[in-house]
Amino acid sequence: MEKNSFTDVLFDLDGTLVDSAPGIMAGFSIALSLHGVVPACELSKAVIGPPLDETLRTISGISDAAMLEDLAASFRAYYDEKGYQKTLLFEGVDDMLLSLLDRGYNLHITTNKRLKPTMLILDYFGWKKIFSSVCALDSIQPRYKNKTEMLSNQLIQQGIAPKNAVYVGDSEGDRIAAQENSLYFIRADWGYEMENSRLDPA
Repeated sequence: MEKNSFTDVLFDLDGTLVDSAPGIMAGFSIALSLHGVVPACELSKAVIGPPLDETLRTISGISDAAMLEDLAASFRAYYDEKGYQKTLLFEGVDDMLLSLLDRGYNLHITTNKRLKPTMLILDYFGWKKIFSSVCALDSIQPRYKNKTEMLSNQLIQQGIAPKNAVYVGDSEGDRIAAQENSLYFIRADWGYEMENSRLDPA
C-alpha cells in the first residue's frame, strides 16, 4: 500500500481487529439459558458477523419479534457490562494500527456491532484516539440497512474519496460492501469467515 495511493483505511471490527467471540458466545449462551431456549444450531464463531437480531433469530430458531427482543435485551445487559471485556486482540493488530498512524493514514471503524459495545471495546484497548471516525450499525436511527449503506454514508461524512481508501474485513459481506462503494478491499484471512471456511469439508 503506497502512501500516495491511499489516505484512509477503514476497518471492520469483529473478526478483523479483535476476537470478540469469547464474550459474544458467553452472551448468547446466557441469553438463551435465561429464557429457557435450546439453541437451534451450534454456537460457534460461524454465527458472528450479522446484526444481533439476525443472529439471535438464527441461533434460537425463534421468529416472534417480542421474544427476540427479550433475548436481545438479555444479551445486551450481559455483553455491555461484562462480555466485551473478554475481547482479545489478534496478534500484531496493535502494532499494525500504530504503524499506519505513524505513516500518516487516517483510520476508521465500520462495523455491524452496536455503537455502545464498539466504543467500550475501543476504550478498553486505548484505541479511542486512534480512529478518526467510528460508524456502527445503530449510529443513526433508524439503523443502517446494511454495511454497504453504512460505508457509503461514512465516506460522505468524512469527505473520503473512494479511490483514496481501502476497507479491511474478514467476510464476504465486507468484500461486497467495499465493492459496491468502489473501495479497494483487503481480506483479513485470520478472521472468522476464513477460519470457518478452513474447517469446512473440501
